[in-house]
Amino acid sequence: MLFVTHKQKPSGGPALLVLTKRSMNVRTHKGQIGLPGGKREDQDNHPIDTAIREAYEEINAKPDLMRIHGGLEPIATLDNSYVLPVIASTTQEPTTFKKNDEVSEIILAPWTYFDIQSTEEFSFTIFGKTRHSYLFRYKHHNVWGLTASILANAGLH
Repeated sequence: MLFVTHKQKPSGGPALLVLTKRSMNVRTHKGQIGLPGGKREDQDNHPIDTAIREAYEEINAKPDLMRIHGGLEPIATLDNSYVLPVIASTTQEPTTFKKNDEVSEIILAPWTYFDIQSTEEFSFTIFGKTRHSYLFRYKHHNVWGLTASILANAGLH
């Protein structure tokens, strides 16, 4: 879920993009920076249902305070499954977000930071395939891989 708070930083400025740092206790993507989200479960009738449920589970984002704006084009993962990024915003006060066991840190970053012009590009090889990735550096966090591709494709400018 590409998730932005309506609330601004105390100093004013742009809305904040909500990112999470994965816990070291999860099975996959340990310590990586991502967007709230996850896999569809039986009770999810639509990708929007999945996005809302996962945002609530991972960071306690209140569904009744979310506004869904739409989605981006599906994007292929390394295992050739697809992710459908859902764009949402919230009026929830960011200080009321609470991480679950899958999340070690909630990162609030100005959405304007993730402009395609501020990214680096690189290639890496995994599972015998060479992949292209974007890299955003925000403070001491490196945002790359699928998350960086979603942000780059979102055209945040």
